[in-house]
Amino acid sequence: MAWVQKRTSKSGARWQVCWDVTLPDGTRTQKSQTFDSKPEAEEYKRTVSSAQYRGLIVDPSAGSQLFGPYARHWIDNRVTSAGKRLRPKTIEGYDKLLKLYLNPTFEFVELRHITVPRVRTWYDESCKRSELQTKKAYRLLHAIMTTAHLEFGVALPHLAGYGQETHPERILVDDDIVLEFAERIHPRLRALIFVIGVGGLRPPSEPRGLQRMDVDVAQLSLQVRQGVTNVVGIGRDVEEPKVDAGKRTVAIPRIVMDALVEHMDQFTGPEPDAWVFTNPRGGPLLPAFLYEEFNKVRTELALPESITPYNLRHFSLTTAARTPGMTLKNLMARGGHASSRAALIYQHAAEEVDRSASDFIESRIAAKLAARRGEDAGKVVRLKRSASD
Repeated sequence: MAWVQKRTSKSGARWQVCWDVTLPDGTRTQKSQTFDSKPEAEEYKRTVSSAQYRGLIVDPSAGSQLFGPYARHWIDNRVTSAGKRLRPKTIEGYDKLLKLYLNPTFEFVELRHITVPRVRTWYDESCKRSELQTKKAYRLLHAIMTTAHLEFGVALPHLAGYGQETHPERILVDDDIVLEFAERIHPRLRALIFVIGVGGLRPPSEPRGLQRMDVDVAQLSLQVRQGVTNVVGIGRDVEEPKVDAGKRTVAIPRIVMDALVEHMDQFTGPEPDAWVFTNPRGGPLLPAFLYEEFNKVRTELALPESITPYNLRHFSLTTAARTPGMTLKNLMARGGHASSRAALIYQHAAEEVDRSASDFIESRIAAKLAARRGEDAGKVVRLKRSASD
C-alpha cells in the first residue's frame, strides 16, 4: 500500500509518497520519494500501487544492470495500467527515442549511476539537437527509471518540469476552408475531408479504419471501432482505439452522408468489411497519399505549413463545443476522449470565438450609432447603461 503525506519546511510545502517493500530475504522496509507538487505525488503513488499490484519487489543489488538491456526489456514487456501491451506504433516511437537520444549516453551506464546531475547534463546537450524530442526522451527515461526505482531501489533522477511540452495553440480554420479542401482535393479524399472536418474523426488512423459495415446510412452515423496505422517492419497495423472512449458512434449531417455514399459507390467494395477509404489497389488508404494531396491544396490556398488534417478535426470539435446544450461529457464522447483535458481545449477555443463574435458585433453597433449621431465612424462608442440597469 502506498500513501501521500505533506511535508512542510522553510522552503515550502512538499509531498512525499511512501510505500512498504519486501526485500528478497523476507524483511520489510519503507521507501519514499518526495515531489514539489501534490499532482506529481498522486501520479507517482498510482505508479507505485500498480507495481505493488503486479508483485514487484526491491532488490538493491540489481542496480548494477546496464541501462541499455534493461530499457530494451522494459519496452518489450511493458504493460499499461489497463493491463495491455504497448502498441506496435508506440514501440516504434520508443525505439527511435532509445536509439537516437538515450542509448548514445546511457546504454552502458549502470542504473544506479544514472543520477540527477548526469541526466541534467544529457538533457541540456540533447536540447541543442531538438528540444521537443528531448522532452519525449526524458519522459521515456523517467518511466523506465521509475520502474527500476520500484524494482531495485535505485535513486529516481527526477527533474521537475523537464518533460513538459508547450504547444502553440492550433490554428482554427473556418467552414470555408473545410469546403475549399473538400472541393479541391483528390476525388478519393473528398468524403474523408468531411469525415474529419465535420465528423471530427482522428486523422489519419480512424478514417483509415472505417469499413462499409461502420457506415449507417439510415441513422446518419459512423461507428468508430478501430484505427489503421503503418509500423516500420510490420506494415499495416489494425487495432482498437487506445482507450475505450475511442470506440464510439458519431452522428454526421445528411449532406456529409450523401458525399460518403457517393464515395462508396465509386471507390469502396460491396463487401461489409470493405475499406471505405482505399488506395487504387483496394487496401486501406496510405497516409503518404493523404498528406501529399492535402499539402497540395494547402499550398494552393496559401495557408501556413502548420495546417494539417488535425486542424480540420479541431474545427469540427470546436464547432461542436459551441452547439447549444453541448456538455463537456457530450463533447468527450464525440471526440473519443477518455479525459476532460483534451475536450476542454475545444471549449476554450469556442469561448474565444464567442468573445471575438461579441467584440465584432459591438464594433458594428458602435459604428452604426456613430453614423446616426454624425460622429466619426471609426470611433468606438460605448453603450450607456440606463438607471434601471
